Amino acid sequence: TNMRGTLEMGTYHEFLPGAAGREGENVKGKFEKAWKTNLPTDHGITIDEIISGEKHVKVLYLVGAIPFFKRPDCDYLIVQDIYEPDFDCDLFLPATSFLESEGTLINVEGRVQEAPQVDEFPDSVMYGRARPDWWTLSEIAKNLGVKGFNYKAVGDVQKEIAKNVPGYPKPGKLDRARRVFERPDTVPVHKIMDSENPVKSKGKYTLVLQPEGYSHRGISITSKVEGLALLNPENGFYISSEDAAKMGVAEGEMIEVKAGKVSGTAPARIDPELPQGVIYLYVPDALGGLKDRLNLEHLYRMKQNPINVVVKKSGV
Repeated sequence: TNMRGTLEMGTYHEFLPGAAGREGENVKGKFEKAWKTNLPTDHGITIDEIISGEKHVKVLYLVGAIPFFKRPDCDYLIVQDIYEPDFDCDLFLPATSFLESEGTLINVEGRVQEAPQVDEFPDSVMYGRARPDWWTLSEIAKNLGVKGFNYKAVGDVQKEIAKNVPGYPKPGKLDRARRVFERPDTVPVHKIMDSENPVKSKGKYTLVLQPEGYSHRGISITSKVEGLALLNPENGFYISSEDAAKMGVAEGEMIEVKAGKVSGTAPARIDPELPQGVIYLYVPDALGGLKDRLNLEHLYRMKQNPINVVVKKSGV
């Protein structure tokens, strides 16, 4: 819903606000002048580097994102969210939901739409003291001695956005007008598959990883909404009727899929419309709350997609 917005706010390390490529010196200079600071020249540490153990961080601060099944390797873990994670954290900062805070959404056409606050956020010993994300981040920055975060209200943040994002309307002047997305001059392209270290896997079946989308603020909604948990339509390996018959597998029975040294087990989901020899696995974009899928983590993180795999009925 708000993918266009995340691009324009500069939430990806490849981009600055307005989806401006970081590589352009003119763009970089513009923001350094506006923010009176020098921008970092590196792209930081990626989640993949933390998961693989390639990099160790002292402090990890997760804001609305839980890309882990278990506590990541770090000395101090801060989680800022509306849900507590399934694992221990050193500091939990309760955030308000989208109904308890105000702001804007930007749809795919670039139309800036108001997201009004419709409910009071919790502010008591019994129900907690949740705060909007912008307020929490600003208070931390001010306490660290960082200048430029003296925001008193959402409107102050929106003024800053309007100053730095082309075409973004000033507070109180939302017109829902369509805004043309200007493609950055320089957009980094990353390899999807690690061709230097391919997984050596043989098998007569082809595993295809598909994105699964029921998530909010880093937590799978399937783990929070009872109806979705009961239906759980995307949990399992989807196989054709013919392949299920060959393996002697009935709907819901466990099957094992192995790619090289990586394997995982999950229920069989039989779909008569699937072609023979193809196995589909839906990969959640948020792992938080999905303890029952822990044994699928290594398959979820496969960089090769599709990949040849060995498939058999679990326990056989």
